[in-house]
Amino acid sequence: MALASLKKTGLLSLKKIAGLDSPEPLVELIRVAGFYQTKPRRLFEFCRYIAEKYGGIENFRRLAGENLTEARRELLSLYGIGPETADTILLYALDKPSFVVDEYTRRLVTKEKLATDLSYENLKKLFEEGLPRDVRIYQDLHALIIFSQKEESGWGMRVV
Repeated sequence: MALASLKKTGLLSLKKIAGLDSPEPLVELIRVAGFYQTKPRRLFEFCRYIAEKYGGIENFRRLAGENLTEARRELLSLYGIGPETADTILLYALDKPSFVVDEYTRRLVTKEKLATDLSYENLKKLFEEGLPRDVRIYQDLHALIIFSQKEESGWGMRVV
């Protein structure tokens, strides 16, 4: 619903969001996703940063393609972007092989007793060293982990 709201108002682009005077117009648009004050500001600041430093997402994509480690480090230096968000941007927005660890991943690892150290970096390393370094595999596995864990908790849809 948040994406539909952004699209309906013509703000579903980095350039349009970066062109706003403040994050205020985003507040109501993304409220439906459970984001109130911090997420609109983070989204606004991220878009502004990419637009101002790189002139847009295409130039940032080139940087990420050249040096994934540096791109991740840069994302982590930005306001409100932690490891999960940085890896999500890299994997899904930039199509870079950076495995995303989230609460669903931790639940799976705990249930299957794959590791005792559930820190973000340890689990990221576990999956990245255990899988071929492939964007599509990371994306598909992450989606399957989410689906399987939601299914077990009763949140997922049943396949008939």
